[in-house]
Amino acid sequence: MKLNKLTIYAIVIVIFVAALIIGVMLNKNSSKEAPGNLAQKEMPNDEVHKGLKNGAAMPQPGKQTEEMKHQIAMIQKTVEDNPNDTMKIRQFADVLAQGHQPEEAIKYYEMILKKDPKRADILFSLSYIYYIKTDLNKSADYLLRILKFDKSNLNAVYNLGLVEATRGNNTEARKYWESIVKQSPSSELGKLAADALKKLQ
Repeated sequence: MKLNKLTIYAIVIVIFVAALIIGVMLNKNSSKEAPGNLAQKEMPNDEVHKGLKNGAAMPQPGKQTEEMKHQIAMIQKTVEDNPNDTMKIRQFADVLAQGHQPEEAIKYYEMILKKDPKRADILFSLSYIYYIKTDLNKSADYLLRILKFDKSNLNAVYNLGLVEATRGNNTEARKYWESIVKQSPSSELGKLAADALKKLQ
């Protein structure tokens, strides 16, 4: 019996993001710049989002839209003034992704990859966007690109398992997750992989 699709999507959102964050944090040491922790970027500390914390009331819709537009315009201007600053480009792409503009975010993430094709944090972000868009082929492609230059990146291996499980290809998912359990059984990722394997038939 194959894993129930609703069960997959329930665990995928939590675990895929967790693995994405771990991947970004691990890449922090190998990158020339610190991309930051995506967990903190999920809810920016700005005028638009601060009212959403601690159960506070949401800002008025009109005001929120105008402030968000202003925020995006300001960051875009900074990027235009500093076209070689990949940290600023990354920040802008993150804002676009959080603002439900994935197609625009993809353009800016790709700009970074043209400058540095081995940015695992950017490849993880793109893989996640395409996963949410249910373009599983592209999602997997970005993860495989990570493994081309970093064969030991278990976060990419884990996420490939998620992609295959979502496709209903439990045999391939099992291979990916078993390899993690074998290599790193006591790590947090190893435990997640072991738990995921229990849910596969």
